[in-house]
Amino acid sequence: MTRSTTVHKIFSHESPPNVTRDLNSISSDFRWIEFVHQASKLHLANFTETKSNLELLLKDEHDPVIRSVIFTGISRYYKGNGHLLQAAQTLGHANALLKNITPTDANAYLAVEMAILLSITGNVEYAQGLLEKAHTLTDSITLQKYAHFRYIENKMRLGEDNVINELNGSLQYFKEINDATATTNHMKALGNAYRRESDFDSAMQHYLGGIEIAINHDYAHLATSIEHDIAMLYYHMNKYDQAISKLQEVTDNNNNYYVKCVAQANLGFIELKSGNQNRALDHMTNSLTIATEHGIFHRITGLSYYLGKIYMEQGNLQLSRFFFNQGFRAAMNMVDNHFPCIGDTLRAIKGYHNFTENHHQGIQTKDVSDVSQWEDVINTSLSETKKIFQNIFLHYTIDQVGSKRKAAKFLEMSERSIFTVLDRVKSYDNQAVHNIINTFVNENYGLTWKKINHKFESEIIRRAYEKNNKNIQKMAGALHISYAGAANKIKEVKWANRQLEA
Repeated sequence: MTRSTTVHKIFSHESPPNVTRDLNSISSDFRWIEFVHQASKLHLANFTETKSNLELLLKDEHDPVIRSVIFTGISRYYKGNGHLLQAAQTLGHANALLKNITPTDANAYLAVEMAILLSITGNVEYAQGLLEKAHTLTDSITLQKYAHFRYIENKMRLGEDNVINELNGSLQYFKEINDATATTNHMKALGNAYRRESDFDSAMQHYLGGIEIAINHDYAHLATSIEHDIAMLYYHMNKYDQAISKLQEVTDNNNNYYVKCVAQANLGFIELKSGNQNRALDHMTNSLTIATEHGIFHRITGLSYYLGKIYMEQGNLQLSRFFFNQGFRAAMNMVDNHFPCIGDTLRAIKGYHNFTENHHQGIQTKDVSDVSQWEDVINTSLSETKKIFQNIFLHYTIDQVGSKRKAAKFLEMSERSIFTVLDRVKSYDNQAVHNIINTFVNENYGLTWKKINHKFESEIIRRAYEKNNKNIQKMAGALHISYAGAANKIKEVKWANRQLEA
């Protein structure tokens, strides 16, 4: 066997993820129960009675290989709930545990799970390479078959035809070894394959067969996933009323907020396709609320984009601007975490820039009321303005999260740094401030310490540069900074703008 030496950047997180608050939820989740059964059957780890007590299992298990398998299982919980960032971080830690260790079947198992996550995010071609590599990481026929099944699925995602025979051949193997999970997943994949070929009767037959197997083995999450696919089958059959009814049923009968988020989103898309904009707005807003409250970032991008588009068509530029901006921020968060800039992520970024370009005058109208406040700000030294801003922002964040230590973690800064900055800006604690700074803080809450400081300074530089007729020397004087420093900051702002426009 050989060993994989590189992984995608989304798995670069090597530190142990903080799973403490999720331990009880994970232990009782269907995905964890399914994982324990599968890992035991594949002889990846021998879980004792502690399998239902994840906290004790993590505490008592010190073998890095088995710990890697455990964290690979935990990642399924996060992936299933739409927490792709946490899933990627958990898999990154699982991979780090296997470094400098003689390869075992755990390496192949991890490679397959990484490939599945990459496929979900649209990085299918990279996933295919990882699945091919998985074959060389193990001598286990079953693990190789798992990898091959996911490889066939991805061929379908890439638009290749004639995968049904391959899927049926793979299905036969897993039927012979009585693997209910894999069999159910194959029936779901076959349903999707037949649906792509417009063989709707065969698609329904395989979907219903998959649901029956899932229910018989208490895999409710798999059954629900297929129920959702049946709803979308109705949609492709132009049976919109049945699609809506089935999606509503999936929403009402499920406690998983990620499933509810996806179902509500698709309800919105179908209503939009039917010309019912107001109903589409209701469903998409509900879906976005779930996504925002539970950190399902990859769903925020597309939902915000479509809400922005609908409100723009209705002439509500203020709400349209808000949603395009929200989608852009969520998309950049995905890009910053090395997820591919395609699909909804790319749509959200382009949508934001198209809106700001085409409705510049509308945005300027809103901005007129703020001009005088910004002028007061940019007539103050840059150093003092930044201190005023940092004082407001840190105290606002501390109020939101409950403590200075929690704020430091939330802002991705060290505890020492937050106490140092608070001490440096404490002279502004009781000073009256411009409302425009409070507005900026509210609109950009959620950014890290580094990012919001960069964004605030860039806003000051941009406005001061425009106010002084793009004269760098005058701008430098207004902000009490050197000419060279002002010139460099203008270059940084222009470069950043070019990157966003590219």
